[in-house]
Amino acid sequence: MKTILAIAIAFVTTITNAEQIFEAQKGMICSDDASELMKRIAGPKINEKPVWFGVEADTGNSVAVLVNTQEGTYTILFVKNNFACVVSHGTTEKKKMI
Repeated sequence: MKTILAIAIAFVTTITNAEQIFEAQKGMICSDDASELMKRIAGPKINEKPVWFGVEADTGNSVAVLVNTQEGTYTILFVKNNFACVVSHGTTEKKKMI
């Protein structure tokens, strides 16, 4: 009986401490023309320039970070083939910009 109780406690402890991975539901701005979306972000209204690109080795998907150092704004894009989504955009303190 003690063995069964010990196993049950260990099982419950493992379940309560387990990491949970879930799909977040976030409204995103997306385009089926990644280059056009990049042009709009880099255009005169937003004026953010790419400062970093990363490519996933196994999928070829990429991530781009664009910033406007004068205004302290940024955009993070996810790109798959020619499909792009804005993952995050906002402002930061100018003194911490690149």
